[in-house]
Amino acid sequence: MNTIYQALKERYLSMEDDLIYDFYKPVMYCSQQYKRMAGYFSSNLINILYEELKETDAFENIKIKIICSPQLSNSDKEDILKGFAYKKIMEENVINTIDSLNLEDEGLPLITNLIMKGIIDIRFIVSNEGNGIFHSKEGIFSDFDNNKIAFIGSNNETLSAVKANFETTVIFKDTENSMMVDSIDSLFDQIWNNEYPNLYQIDITETIANKINLINSKINSQKKLIQGKFSILNKINLYPYQTEAIENWENNNYKGLFEMATGTGKTITALASQETLKKELDKLLTIIVVPQIDLVSQWSEEVENFGGRTINCNSDENNWKLKLKNEMSKLKRNKAEEVIVITTIETFKSKYFQKILDNYAIENSLLIADEVHTFAANQLVKIYDNLDKIFKFKLGVSATPFRKNETETRKLIEFFDDIIFSYSLEDAIKNKYLNEYEYYPIILSFSNEELHNYREGVANLNADSSEYSGYKEIEKVTSTIANASSGKIYKLLELLKKHDVSNPKIVYCSPGMYNDGINIHEQRHIEKVQNELGNIGCKLRVIKSGVNAQEREEILNQFKSKDLDTLLAIKCLDQGVNLKSVTHAYILSSTDSLTEFIQRRGRILRIEKNKPVSKIYDLVMLPQDISSTNFYPSIEDAYLVSREMRRMIEYNKSSNNKIDNEIIIEEIQNKYYEVLEEYNAKARSRK
Repeated sequence: MNTIYQALKERYLSMEDDLIYDFYKPVMYCSQQYKRMAGYFSSNLINILYEELKETDAFENIKIKIICSPQLSNSDKEDILKGFAYKKIMEENVINTIDSLNLEDEGLPLITNLIMKGIIDIRFIVSNEGNGIFHSKEGIFSDFDNNKIAFIGSNNETLSAVKANFETTVIFKDTENSMMVDSIDSLFDQIWNNEYPNLYQIDITETIANKINLINSKINSQKKLIQGKFSILNKINLYPYQTEAIENWENNNYKGLFEMATGTGKTITALASQETLKKELDKLLTIIVVPQIDLVSQWSEEVENFGGRTINCNSDENNWKLKLKNEMSKLKRNKAEEVIVITTIETFKSKYFQKILDNYAIENSLLIADEVHTFAANQLVKIYDNLDKIFKFKLGVSATPFRKNETETRKLIEFFDDIIFSYSLEDAIKNKYLNEYEYYPIILSFSNEELHNYREGVANLNADSSEYSGYKEIEKVTSTIANASSGKIYKLLELLKKHDVSNPKIVYCSPGMYNDGINIHEQRHIEKVQNELGNIGCKLRVIKSGVNAQEREEILNQFKSKDLDTLLAIKCLDQGVNLKSVTHAYILSSTDSLTEFIQRRGRILRIEKNKPVSKIYDLVMLPQDISSTNFYPSIEDAYLVSREMRRMIEYNKSSNNKIDNEIIIEEIQNKYYEVLEEYNAKARSRK
């Protein structure tokens, strides 16, 4: 008898022993046959065992026979008692059992293939009376010298039985208790051969085999897609600037950052770069990291459009951990040539995901970071050194690869090995790769009450200091009063009534409560906007970060099909979402982030046939009406004015009507010149 069989204990308790690691795994490793009788069978146990033994040839050398109940329902039992033919009922029941293991079942691909290869054979048992279920729980292992062990236990052949329940398993070795081992083995053979009285068994019928063949065909086609059929370069002609970007990346040892205006095809350029690298290698792991879940779907769709398949790893995906480990294992064992993984930053930086990367250590690994400015978050910066060891090749893409924090920007650029290609918004518009646009700053001012509250709020921040407090604290005051003002809502309604309310548009709202110049109300700003726009006939929905992937996709599809004409957003449409039909953007709320300005503008500039000139309506809030005879600027006004001016200048510089707006911008600068100079001098002194 082999040493593994010999070392087995007489009894295993699931609450004290790990049945998978202490019993199943070592025993299956040295066995050539496994016979199992169980009341219930679930493929997830086989799945786990296969995962544990995949580095060995255990599943290539073993034959597994399983006898179990098909889990007949009460209605099936009644049908049997009413005289329906046993065989017909069993065939229909087994077919339903197979049907229930759909393509989303984590065990199906493995169990289907193991059945097709003859490694596993399953037979289903019921009593002839139809009023009971097969519930035996015994098994026999045989090694290559025909030594045998048998076991009797309380557990079924399911993962929950061996992992979660309290179960007992008693072991019998043929060297010590051959009568018990032979008895269990003989009983199994009798039932398997349909020779045991009062039991009725059915083999895998031709109908079921055909069904498994269809499923297996789908799985194999999916596997082929995963393993190297992805191709862009043979299907489309890249623009000259995209080809230049890829060549620069090649010449920089497949490392670097692409700074490309929103809407100029960063995704296609990145994927074409990946394919260029893949042609030089036998195998490649590609990890694409995006900041938001909706971008996972968008990248995945692009890969699928060009014949590829992805493993999507995020909170909306079921079983992504198992799928990822299985595909990484295939790549590690040279069973696959290419694996493309798309994940969010949150999932990517998790300990579990990082552990998988460390454990499999695929030599040729490429990291692609979309909206790369988000890749400089503190938790990611901390693991840059480890990521450097994992990823031989790196590519970052963004319209704005810069952070407000200069240290974060420097570390980000160093990690990706410099900005190696830039393509500006002006170049893209000039060369007709992006839509032209007009910019309309709509100048509003605080009411007397709002002005008082704003100046008092900023002044209170500085009461204990000769210097200004951090930007974040001042931004909180600004957001509460300026961004959520109901005055902006009423101006928006006025604009929409002048325009066509059915124009495809995005309205950016405040995340806070709206205020009417006197009180801050409990109703959220975006909800107030939703009610008011609905009243004038806008077909709208709110899209926000808390929306699950299915609902988000539904909303975007409704917009693309023109069932909606208005999307209300706070921040989740700032980055990457592809909505070519949008022609108008109304900005009620904003921050001081240059990245936000650029990303929002990019949402409405994507090219579409017969698309009119895009329009941005920016509701700019100033502390006072600059034409008022009571105009008296204060140093407390400087942050808000500086923030609004920065956004106006950025939006205006590439617009068709910039000359008209320069007059307005210059007038504001002149009116606030002294307080802005004082503010900027203090800012410089802090550096």
